[in-house]
Amino acid sequence: MADQGEASVDVSALKGALDTLPEEEKNGNKGKIINYIVELFQGGWTLRQAAKNIGDLSTLGRHLEKIEKILDKLTEDGKKAIIEALEFQKQNCTDAMRDHFYDTCSVSLDDLYDSVAADRCSEHDKTKTMILDTIRSFHREESNKVITDMVKGSAAVAAFQAVKIYIAWKHISEANNVIKDPNKFTQINKNIERMENMVTEFIDLCERDSCDRKLDRKMVKINTLFTSTLAKISDLKVNINGNIQRLDLLADFSVVDGVVNSVTAASQAYQVWHAWQNLTSFTKVIGVASVVVFAGLAAGNAKIFFLSREKIAELRKDLNEAVRLQEALQDLHDQASGAFESLEE
Repeated sequence: MADQGEASVDVSALKGALDTLPEEEKNGNKGKIINYIVELFQGGWTLRQAAKNIGDLSTLGRHLEKIEKILDKLTEDGKKAIIEALEFQKQNCTDAMRDHFYDTCSVSLDDLYDSVAADRCSEHDKTKTMILDTIRSFHREESNKVITDMVKGSAAVAAFQAVKIYIAWKHISEANNVIKDPNKFTQINKNIERMENMVTEFIDLCERDSCDRKLDRKMVKINTLFTSTLAKISDLKVNINGNIQRLDLLADFSVVDGVVNSVTAASQAYQVWHAWQNLTSFTKVIGVASVVVFAGLAAGNAKIFFLSREKIAELRKDLNEAVRLQEALQDLHDQASGAFESLEE
């Protein structure tokens, strides 16, 4: 239990450090690194806790096997075997085992030992059965408790991971809307086409009649169209870049989340498998369900990673197209500006 407390404190300290960062740093590399450490720390703690749980159950299983071996030597005069078994119990059992023994048998280990030693209890076969049944029931209870606590302890983590996946899907959906929007370049292309005609007419007029009074007004219209179109391109680039950055972060986090969820699913599966024969039907159901949930979360993380990378590639194509259109717009404006400046000379 001490390990769990220390893990909680360390993770809380890291999360506290993340909360104190300015919003820009929290969403930047520094915040990303701290989040990575938190996720990996939790994944490592999951493995350590699983190892501890299995170790405790294995120790209890070996304890039971030792008692069974001792009591297998029970002869017609079984006092010696019973005394040896109770001595082993007294020396090796935990406080929880002692309490369980008393609650189940209504007698303490010490009192039972004294009764057998003083020949006040001579029904050795019955005593053997009582000792073995008590240890086995304790083993079953501990096995079920380990799995139940495992499920309860991971329920909040599973819910949090599910929310993260839901948010990730929303971001991917938003990015997909940008990618699939058939009108995102329509107005920009129309404006550039219009700009091209206006610049062609302007240059043609400059060459025909450099003193035409319409030239100033035409240049003003060209500048106005250039400014409004450039604003549209800038807004589109900001939108695309914002989606690329969000998806890039999603892809990075989904890798870490996927590792943590896979480790959790694997460690839980091993615990359920190890304790299976001692579990009740209900505990088996919730244990398997928890494993399936985390395996599903890991699969969701993998899907998010690949989808994010796919959408990033598509968004970068759109970004390249926006840059190309901006360069075309700038080139047209430069042509008009050059022609207008030559008139002033």
